Amino acid sequence: MSNNLHSLSRTIRQRRVELGLSQDDVAQALCMSRTTISQIENGRPGTVAVLLNVLDSLGLDLLVAPRHSNDALALRNNMIRTYENTNQHVRVKRSLDE
Repeated sequence: MSNNLHSLSRTIRQRRVELGLSQDDVAQALCMSRTTISQIENGRPGTVAVLLNVLDSLGLDLLVAPRHSNDALALRNNMIRTYENTNQHVRVKRSLDE
């Protein structure tokens, strides 16, 4: 599995877990099988339409941009900072809730 596909699969799984959803929850919401969700989370995304539906249901966007353009690099760096800040907020909130 390519690093990008592995990263995408890992991100999908992490987001599902962050939302407190099981694979069955996502599958039922999308009228798919749990096996389909499992395959996506294990690097076998199937069709683009199915992948996009899963991403949408988890509140994730898929960015496609030229790899080495300055705009893409700036956007990617901004997204990483936003994601890291969001995760910090989630970790703090979880520790306060405990």
